[in-house]
Amino acid sequence: MWSSIPRAIARPVALVLLAGAPLAAPAPATAAERPARSTLVEERSGAVQDRRTFRLSRAATHVAVHWRGARAAHVDVQLSRDGRSFGPPRHVELDEVGLRARPGETYGQVLVARGVTAVRVLADRPLRRVTVLGLRDRGRPRVAAATATATAAHTGAPAIVSRAGWGADERLRFDRRGAEIWPPAYHDVQKVVVHHTAGRNDDPDPAATLRSIYHYHAVTQGWGDIGYTFLVDEAGRVYEGRSSGADGIPGEDAGLLGVTAAHAYGYNAGTIGVALLGTLTSQDAASAARTTLEELLAWSTERHGLDPLGASTYTNPVTRTATAGLPAVLGHRDVAATECPGEILHGTLAQLREATALRRQAGALPAFAVQPSTAELDLVRGKAIGEVELAIPADPALTGPIALGADGLPAAAEVTFTHPAVAGGGASLASVTTTRRTPVGSFLLRLEGTWVDAATGLRQTRAATVRVRIRR
Repeated sequence: MWSSIPRAIARPVALVLLAGAPLAAPAPATAAERPARSTLVEERSGAVQDRRTFRLSRAATHVAVHWRGARAAHVDVQLSRDGRSFGPPRHVELDEVGLRARPGETYGQVLVARGVTAVRVLADRPLRRVTVLGLRDRGRPRVAAATATATAAHTGAPAIVSRAGWGADERLRFDRRGAEIWPPAYHDVQKVVVHHTAGRNDDPDPAATLRSIYHYHAVTQGWGDIGYTFLVDEAGRVYEGRSSGADGIPGEDAGLLGVTAAHAYGYNAGTIGVALLGTLTSQDAASAARTTLEELLAWSTERHGLDPLGASTYTNPVTRTATAGLPAVLGHRDVAATECPGEILHGTLAQLREATALRRQAGALPAFAVQPSTAELDLVRGKAIGEVELAIPADPALTGPIALGADGLPAAAEVTFTHPAVAGGGASLASVTTTRRTPVGSFLLRLEGTWVDAATGLRQTRAATVRVRIRR
């Protein structure tokens, strides 16, 4: 059966700007406030000997699979929109947040599955009980803009989309009696752990994915909240994750103590968990996401007195267990037997630490933004050409060209610019062309501008998104 979370009036996007001083920001929504989005949830369960198809009564936007025991099992899924034709097998990477959620249960990651009505589960061994969770996010696609920049001491801090901004239903954090399921606890920050969510790249609706992950962690796994401190999408937007109380400061309390999340078992207290949306096993993070990750790490490490190039002993403040020689910025697989944060991203952590240190030395770089004239394009494939005017506002101190690029559209679709490189304050026209071979559907076009600081060599990439609907 589908269970419904009631629809509520949509709230305006809320941004929290981080600064060195205590922040003045709206307090998180309370249990009594109505959610900004409506979510339907359906579960289908049964034994799997080799393979089994689970059919949903309604099309989902996201799916997740979890099963009883057998943590070492290799599980794949094939997704279908019509219940007859199935896509290629997709490996179900384990969701480490669920490692100790419910004893004996193994949880896979949330997968983007827009329009899927059937899920075929393939396992390398018999599984006595497999549950397929179908989540249907019914809200209109909403991707909050986060283009403002603030300064914390010597480091530029990216804007953060608040929980209200991405539509978190705060009632999921409370039980039926109104008691908070997982009250926040705070400790000195010792490390920053980098993750990937192992979901879809080129996600057409990152905020919807975030809401599905939140429901999966808070309700399905029973944590009462999302397991990450911050999340970053491919356009470089940072989202507030784990609720950290009513003081309005994302990820920490007014005393700069970090809130305990649930992202790395045995290493949750005293760490910050930053997750990049998508799968970074065979590709690196998008340029805009990489820029924002570096900025977030620079801000976090400076704020909490960590050397991004250093290593030291981590001592769990709850269990008092000590682990020597851990880098200040590390990947999830450095403290757990997991693929996270993906082979490619993990292989670049050394460069990530160096870029983080360089950003701290350089201070806040000149800011610029990519501002499209529209948020949506509706095209008939092979016929209409879509045009988007791009404005590139920038600080007067920014000198040198800003190179423009695009990503996120399917094969046989192309984006060209009247001016592939512009100066700060300039403009360009982006034209989207398709052919009869271009797949139909809804896609999130990512329009990027990249500027290189001549003094430090640091690359700054900013992005904006335009939803492109391609129809016959």
